[in-house]
Amino acid sequence: MEKHKDRARWRKRWIPYLGILLMVVCGILGTEYVAGLATQRVLESQQRETQAQLSELRARIESEINSVLYLTRGLSAYIVARPDAAPGELEIIASHILRGSQHIRNIGLAPDNVVRFVYPRQGNEAVLGLNYEKDRRQWPAILQAIDRNDTMVAGPLELVQGELD
Repeated sequence: MEKHKDRARWRKRWIPYLGILLMVVCGILGTEYVAGLATQRVLESQQRETQAQLSELRARIESEINSVLYLTRGLSAYIVARPDAAPGELEIIASHILRGSQHIRNIGLAPDNVVRFVYPRQGNEAVLGLNYEKDRRQWPAILQAIDRNDTMVAGPLELVQGELD
């Protein structure tokens, strides 16, 4: 009977403390859970913001690449339509293309894979007469473009005239 009374006293004395301890532990766990959720939301928000920025950057890069490709395709179409175009005509067109793009620095035309026209000529004279079939650095990409019958982007390359392109 004495044991039973001791247990009852012990319970009366410690149960409020155990209740308080349980509430504190639950409060800490609840706070940690809410803090974890908040951290997760912040990370997800940062990921969405980063993805949006990357998407915008990708769109701008694609736009720049496409503008260059459209300009070069326009020149290609002109040359196909006018294979006997005089160098003066080609210079006029090439100058307009260079003004229309900050990414194109020079234009070279290579019928039969030998460079016969370059614009601007000044500073690029060294490339005239280059036979691409004999240029081990550039010929694989050119051959691949010919095989695919499509435009390709290759590089960076050290140009014959000495610049990196």
